[in-house]
Amino acid sequence: MNDELQKALAAIINKTIGAMDAGAGFLQAELPEVIRQLLLWKAVQSGIQFLISAALFVAFVIIAIKFAKSALAYEPRNDYDENALRPIMSGFSVLAACLMIFIITCNLDWVQIMIAPKVYLVEYAAHLANK
Repeated sequence: MNDELQKALAAIINKTIGAMDAGAGFLQAELPEVIRQLLLWKAVQSGIQFLISAALFVAFVIIAIKFAKSALAYEPRNDYDENALRPIMSGFSVLAACLMIFIITCNLDWVQIMIAPKVYLVEYAAHLANK
């Protein structure tokens, strides 16, 4: 009875090892394709985020230009008009806000993927390891 149990256990262990070898072989064969798809996905995702932030930047610049035009057309009522600088300051604040939004939301990972994909993969793996 003990001999049959050992043979059954050995068969199960051999099947498990064979399945692990087959799985490792499959992963090894598919790894380049998985990496290519990961890089493509991350590049497209980063590119879309970059385009959205660039579009927001352009929209805010257009708004800032309109504020600047209204500031140039503003005529103070007297020499001591306290509101004379208000349109100019609001234009500058809108421009500063749009620049900050662009810098914060700008995602340039797609550039790194195109120029140095191996560096991106190392950084991505380090980021995953730190989670």
